[in-house]
Amino acid sequence: MLEVAVRGTETVKTALSQYSNRSELRKLARYPPTKASGGRVLLLLDFDIDPMDQSQLVADYSSYNLGPGSFKRYSVSVVYVHHAVDFRFTWCPFAK
Repeated sequence: MLEVAVRGTETVKTALSQYSNRSELRKLARYPPTKASGGRVLLLLDFDIDPMDQSQLVADYSSYNLGPGSFKRYSVSVVYVHHAVDFRFTWCPFAK
């Protein structure tokens, strides 16, 4: 399952933050493995001139979890793509 978030040239950096993409993260993290044969991926496309800092983006997503509940949770691959740089990290839906 794939969800896409886009930051255009005139958009603020928060467009790709976990706060702006919580509904997508919740949807992906609850999607069962039997239906997500290709995995669970949140694709962040950045068309701004300057790329986002990898460590800041990872820290931002790491600060969010799905909280308590009696539902299954699964990790989500977050892929960041900018014309100058790209990287991938795994978001864990569990509290640390």
